[in-house]
Amino acid sequence: MSKHKERPPFEVEEKKISVEFGRHQVRVKTLEKDMYLEKCLHDASTFKNLIISRFYLVSEHPWGLHLAPTLKKALDWFIGSETPRDNYQSISWGKKITYICGFCENKKTEPLYVTKVEKVILSGDIPFNWEIEGWRVSEVETEEMGKGKPGKVSGLKTYPIVNWYLKKNDYLCQRCAERLRAIGQEDKLSDYTVFKNHWYR
Repeated sequence: MSKHKERPPFEVEEKKISVEFGRHQVRVKTLEKDMYLEKCLHDASTFKNLIISRFYLVSEHPWGLHLAPTLKKALDWFIGSETPRDNYQSISWGKKITYICGFCENKKTEPLYVTKVEKVILSGDIPFNWEIEGWRVSEVETEEMGKGKPGKVSGLKTYPIVNWYLKKNDYLCQRCAERLRAIGQEDKLSDYTVFKNHWYR
């Protein structure tokens, strides 16, 4: 009987951002609108009662992942067990990741683990002292690829991706790697992450 391999708890990184009025640093999403945080701050009474479903930092180009209001929501949104109910498009990464061989298109699936979560605290003093807390998954890991940073690509539709620290996001199964070596095209292997075991369809 194989033993379950326990994973260490994820790390929490905290970042504090002082929001300067008029700088348009933060964009918030509510149940009705997508707006700059400054617009909410103009009316103190409205801001105190405002429910922010998520926010993102304008300074991140391309825009980074949205921040959820709680740690639980951030983890649930990431794996897709829950999605924000604010009428905006959402993406999730799931609990597993599937690699596709760049030559034969065979697939390999393995668990995706959260290793780091970012906590962002926004604060300001206009028109009163206030603070907003946000959470998002900032690092993941698999047995084959090691660690990477969750990201997204946007076009007509937004898709979740992982930017691996190995800097290789294209994959090759062992069988195809062996075939390239056999025909003298080993130099092509430098563009791919080559997996050690055979894959399946």
